[in-house]
Amino acid sequence: MSAVVRVRRTVRERSDAIFLIEPGRDISLTYGETWKASGRLAATLAHMGVGEGDRVALTLPNGAELACAYFACTAIGALVVPLDMKSHESSIAHIVSSTSPAVIVTGDE
Repeated sequence: MSAVVRVRRTVRERSDAIFLIEPGRDISLTYGETWKASGRLAATLAHMGVGEGDRVALTLPNGAELACAYFACTAIGALVVPLDMKSHESSIAHIVSSTSPAVIVTGDE
């Protein structure tokens, strides 16, 4: 069973249950909140023309944003290309050029 299917099932059964806690940022999200945020991003990506089989590069720190972006991508059938922005510039350029992502999702920082 995929992570998206598990989260979807838990949203139906216990949407108010805590899904993710980020102690350093004092953030906690319920399954329902995570699913809604993921749905908004999935709709935005789909509106941009991203769909099944397309690649989406993520340059997000580990945490709530990354989790929501991952679920958004998998919900629309897009493939996630994680990018570690701490990597050398040439490594990131190589990954981007070899995977040709349809979009790159970045964070606030």
